[in-house]
Amino acid sequence: MKRLAVGPMTTPEYNEWWVRRINDNIHEPSHENN
Repeated sequence: MKRLAVGPMTTPEYNEWWVRRINDNIHEPSHENN
């Protein structure tokens, strides 16, 4: 399981997409709560 996640998914493009997705999920709810 870990090898599959670390192998093809640890690419700069996937990393940027994952960071953007996490940031969107964090900023939207926190902004609404405030």
